[in-house]
Amino acid sequence: MIKSLKVSKSKYLGPLCVGIIAFPFLYEYTKEFYWTQRLKKLNMDEIISDRFTWLHHCMIVTIKQHKMVLESLDYSHLYTDYYKDKVYLPSEDTFFFVDILHNEFKNIFEKNPRLILELGSGSGYITTYLLKMFKSHENDTHSETNVSMPFCVCVDINKYAAESTNNMLKSNGVKSYCDSICMDMFSNINKVKFDMIIFNPPYVPGTAEDGNDVLDMAWNGGKDGSETIIRFIKTIDNYLDKEGCAYLLLEERNKVDEIVKNIRRTNHGIEAGSLIVINSTGSRT
Repeated sequence: MIKSLKVSKSKYLGPLCVGIIAFPFLYEYTKEFYWTQRLKKLNMDEIISDRFTWLHHCMIVTIKQHKMVLESLDYSHLYTDYYKDKVYLPSEDTFFFVDILHNEFKNIFEKNPRLILELGSGSGYITTYLLKMFKSHENDTHSETNVSMPFCVCVDINKYAAESTNNMLKSNGVKSYCDSICMDMFSNINKVKFDMIIFNPPYVPGTAEDGNDVLDMAWNGGKDGSETIIRFIKTIDNYLDKEGCAYLLLEERNKVDEIVKNIRRTNHGIEAGSLIVINSTGSRT
């Protein structure tokens, strides 16, 4: 009986000693694991909180900058006799396009485009707005992203519009970031890929009999208002970088659904980059 008891005690003595020796190490490991997980959660909560605060700040700053830029834009030269009835004045579609770019600006800013093309720049209002938005973000000390100013090329078939764009850029302090050229769409652009292309095309349905002066070219889009738009879609692959994006404004009479189907069927604009089609209701496709 005594011998059996001694054997029983010795049987449990070994594991007990191992447990006593291992306990401090196990305790330290458990404590370290607990606090590691706890700190990870606290850090994640802090990161999420900081990210939310930063995004909220960005939204407020961007809205303020949008309003400040719009209020500061000077296009008084358009009301002189020289440009009267020769250049398409900033109108509802112009302001609508600018609102779209404002809504998209966070995505545009993060893409950090180096080279931007605007086709049919008209008065120069849209590119001037875009450059001033970049300028205001460049000067924003709270911005987390270091983005340098892009360089823009503005194109218009109307020589008065090309001159107006240059004047508007100059009067708003961003001329050094842009060149304005008088030519028809991509006609004189060779072997250049743009990070971003914007186009507010002539989209109003019309005919050759509707007039052929410089101002008519700004709105007359031919049959269904889509003749110039189709030309653009067929050639954009050659000029849009594979990581780039393009913004094209349409209106319902352009048969938006058919144009979008054509883009998807032929991969025009999608194979090269991202073609964002905006119709007059503000929806994207």
